[in-house]
Amino acid sequence: MCNIGCIIFLHPYLSVYYWFMIYYITFESYELSITIGRLQVKMNHTRYLVLSAIIAALYFALTMISYPIAFLPIQLRLSEALMLVTPLVPAAIPGVTLGCFLSNFINPGNLGPVDYIGGTIATLIAAILTQRIKPSIDGKKSLWKQKAFYLLPLPSVLINGAIVGVYLPFLITAPETPTFTYVLTCILTFSLSEALVVYLFGLPLYAALHKQRFIQTISTKWKDLA
Repeated sequence: MCNIGCIIFLHPYLSVYYWFMIYYITFESYELSITIGRLQVKMNHTRYLVLSAIIAALYFALTMISYPIAFLPIQLRLSEALMLVTPLVPAAIPGVTLGCFLSNFINPGNLGPVDYIGGTIATLIAAILTQRIKPSIDGKKSLWKQKAFYLLPLPSVLINGAIVGVYLPFLITAPETPTFTYVLTCILTFSLSEALVVYLFGLPLYAALHKQRFIQTISTKWKDLA
């Protein structure tokens, strides 16, 4: 168990790839013959919800694996790499949002409603903005040579820094009021640690998934349900 945990800790995109494959084999690798009216619509939304739930579970699991460093001003939350899945899979937006809420809510050091609501809102905004950047990326060129590719993590860095980085010092130092310098320090350290995760893990995760056939199928098929 420890070895498996260490592998996921060092390579979170391996677990993401594995569960996306499980989803694809289970739900997308065949077509059911019943495609009449509301039944098909209902099935479409069910699949969308299932995929969202898988991503939420992955987010939660990766957060708990990195628990000692996932809830501090210097926050290396490996699950944030999943933010870079949102441009590829529309269901990832509600997935990472729910995953963030569950992680903050079930956090043994629960900081209260401000954290699990504020953090969830920040994640949702960042996920939506990240998805909006994808049209700027040319699928025919090498990702690593495109400027737009390196813009994908910016919403996560800026939004989380501006929202979570601001309220977190007030929760940590309560009932005392943090100094202005401490708040600025928290914003900076939180933004830098977020950048470290999304650039170091998120970009390779996006690069590994974006040309996978099953990811392209999921992205094309369910984009209208986002």
